[in-house]
Amino acid sequence: MSASKRRKSVSRHRAVVARPAGPDVNRVASIFIAASVIILAGAIALAMWQTQPRTAEPAPLAIVTNAPVVGQSDVSIADIRPVALANIPGNIANGQPAPDFTVRTLGSGQFALANHTDQPTMILFMASWCYSCIYEAQNLAKVHAQYKERGLNIIALDVQEGDTDADLQTFREAAGNPDYVWAFDDNYAVAQAYNVRTLDTTVLIDKAGKIVYYDQRPTPLEPLLQAAMAVLP
Repeated sequence: MSASKRRKSVSRHRAVVARPAGPDVNRVASIFIAASVIILAGAIALAMWQTQPRTAEPAPLAIVTNAPVVGQSDVSIADIRPVALANIPGNIANGQPAPDFTVRTLGSGQFALANHTDQPTMILFMASWCYSCIYEAQNLAKVHAQYKERGLNIIALDVQEGDTDADLQTFREAAGNPDYVWAFDDNYAVAQAYNVRTLDTTVLIDKAGKIVYYDQRPTPLEPLLQAAMAVLP
């Protein structure tokens, strides 16, 4: 073999031997770039999500029982002055006819609205586990003590399916054991008829059978007294 051919053969052999072992450099670089892009995109998405405005978490139903929403709970009854029903804060009633109903009362009795058409009737829609309802039940006890001799009916109506007499009695005792009517709204029949959407809804029906007061909040003493005054002689 000539010297020239031997040099070419050696050069090719050296070129093969000099080639590095292991993964292809270009492939490794491509994988690294792709991974970097994915990580960067994820970081950007996370940053954008963290800066988005958050939808407020729903407030817990157990509102503090001594924190009135409107008015005062410790006012003197003697200081309350009559107010037109339409001017009582929170009243959204429009005078619609009150649907009739009959409910099972605590102790296996019954209350039928039709049997009390000559009396105003105030209804509190509550549940035995509703802490904010205790606040209003206590205020209604004061209203009842003031106006029961003038014919005002008050009903605490438990809308929680499955509540027992013991459940409702426990709630009643927590509210101070008021002596107005305590009853169950079986199958949500009354709540549906009165379009109730929240606990602590209070409804007042006048002697003419019209809904003249309707609120959807834990109600302080003052507006409850004003509503009762407006429908009593």
